[in-house]
Amino acid sequence: MTRNFKIVLGILMAAVVVLAAWYFRMLLAYILTAIIISFIGAPIVKFLKRLKIKELACPSWLAALITLVTFITVVVLFFLLFAPLVATEAEAISKIDINQVSQSLEGHLMNTENFLSQFNLSGDDRSNREFLLAELQQLVDFGQISGVVNNLFALLGNALVALFSILFMAFFFLKDGRLFQKMIFSLT
Repeated sequence: MTRNFKIVLGILMAAVVVLAAWYFRMLLAYILTAIIISFIGAPIVKFLKRLKIKELACPSWLAALITLVTFITVVVLFFLLFAPLVATEAEAISKIDINQVSQSLEGHLMNTENFLSQFNLSGDDRSNREFLLAELQQLVDFGQISGVVNNLFALLGNALVALFSILFMAFFFLKDGRLFQKMIFSLT
């Protein structure tokens, strides 16, 4: 083989690897997340495996399961800690009186309207106010609410699949501490 052929072949192989990584990017993200969780949880698993109660050692599957339950508990407690703060802020925002805000902005809006009256924003014979109201009604179309709800449920479903996949892989990475090394060695 000539040197140029080897270079072209190397570039093609690199392109194939990059395209495969791009195509399987979500799977790679799940695997990398599971690997990170397993690296963080490895000391806990080692501690639990060394822990003996009446000459009985903790099996590796149980140590991995306890570690994952610990992680899930910490994450849930973290969200429970900040959920009341977010709820308080949402309640404060919901108590804002729109009429009072609009009255306080009335002077600024009049100045802006007077300035914009010099220009024809719509490009036709409609006034700027009619044009802006039509655009705002189009922006806040209540017919799109069903699409938002569908997207929310799709996002929730994808998040649950991702969570299950990551926890499943992390369990096996934690259970067999050398599984990642074995995977790398088998690929090379």
